[in-house]
Amino acid sequence: MIPTVSAGRRRDPVLVVSDVWLCAILLLTFTPFEPVLMSWAMRLVSLAFLLVYIPCHFRYRVRIAPEIWLSGLFLLWSFGSGLYVAVDSAGFYHYSGNLARFIGLSVAVAGFAYAKRSATANMLILTCLALYLSLVARWTGTYGAGLEVGGSFDSGDFLMNQNTFGMMILLGLVGLAYAWKSDVSRPLRWIMPPVAVWLAFSLVSSASRKSFLGLVGFIMLWLLFCYGRQFFRRPGAAMMAIVVLAGTAYFSSYVMRATRLGARLEQTEEVGGLDKTRIGMYELGWELFTQYPIAGVGLAGFATFHPLGEYSHSDYIETLSTTGIVGFVLYFLIYFVLWMRLRRIGKRATNPTLRYQVGVLKAVLVTMLLLSIGVTHFLSLYSWYLLASIIGFTYALDRRESSVRSIGASRFPIVAPSPQGSPRGLRGQPQHGSRP
Repeated sequence: MIPTVSAGRRRDPVLVVSDVWLCAILLLTFTPFEPVLMSWAMRLVSLAFLLVYIPCHFRYRVRIAPEIWLSGLFLLWSFGSGLYVAVDSAGFYHYSGNLARFIGLSVAVAGFAYAKRSATANMLILTCLALYLSLVARWTGTYGAGLEVGGSFDSGDFLMNQNTFGMMILLGLVGLAYAWKSDVSRPLRWIMPPVAVWLAFSLVSSASRKSFLGLVGFIMLWLLFCYGRQFFRRPGAAMMAIVVLAGTAYFSSYVMRATRLGARLEQTEEVGGLDKTRIGMYELGWELFTQYPIAGVGLAGFATFHPLGEYSHSDYIETLSTTGIVGFVLYFLIYFVLWMRLRRIGKRATNPTLRYQVGVLKAVLVTMLLLSIGVTHFLSLYSWYLLASIIGFTYALDRRESSVRSIGASRFPIVAPSPQGSPRGLRGQPQHGSRP
């Protein structure tokens, strides 16, 4: 077992309850009951969760990560500048309220992840949510025709549209990949492969092109960041990569020839990769940015200028056109700071499990940035939840690395047993108890 000072803390009843509470909050967004009633219920439960977190913040001596401060600045800029430039007041206040709620919840999610020194439970919550949605879709028959060429279907009530459903399944698969080498029980690890297959076919049934391409991209990045250095050093890693690539190729071949998703992907190829509607959105977004480069047109402003009242379907275009260059920089600095921390931890980690986890998180971050071409993450509760989980966990590791360097001892979770049985810490750090 990897020695770590946080093992007991993860079993703290308060932290366990926080995981259950988070799972309930996310489940409340997908319920078959009255939408308005459940929306208010989720807001109240989220507010209660944030209020409960406040004393825990001081109890566990949580430190706020730079990304969370940047999120707050992004919110303040979006709201403050939008008060002067917004062209749709009702839409602006609605978007601002949602963004404030998402970022507020992210503060608590990141704080609890910091306290646990672990992101495993947060990732498995995404898997549980995806499994729940896939089972409901199977039970109700929603998206069932997506596994047939030419099949047609309607979005099913609280399952929302096919892209939302597909993205939730993708997040569930990401959670499985992360938990594969985490401290989970052996029976749970045994059921992960069949669950992954089930979720993969559920994703295909949604016929969501961006979700499927995101899955394929994540698999490639997962191999690169988690096993790239081992391809030429360990035959086992090379064989595993070959098997995964062959399986992905076969699965993609099946998708292209036998499913509605394949038919939609072929249509995309025929029109050159992007349809005229999507290209028109990007052109409109760029035009709005050139006219209002500093503060944009305010949150929800893009939809006001779009002929069909649609948002831009792109993180890059939406932030650039509605919050201007200032909001754009503040928002994407979150990803940059997080990426630099992941690189720093990955370089100094000696623990194989943690190196794997960092590799998965790098793959997640790059996948999110690639999907940002066609997805608005900053308007998604689930994207903020995922980012906050990663931020809190990695910031806890980064601060312990700093303490290791300052005191010359290894109490940091990035540790692995040395051949003599005494724990070693980061690369270049002395053994526990030895002189620097």
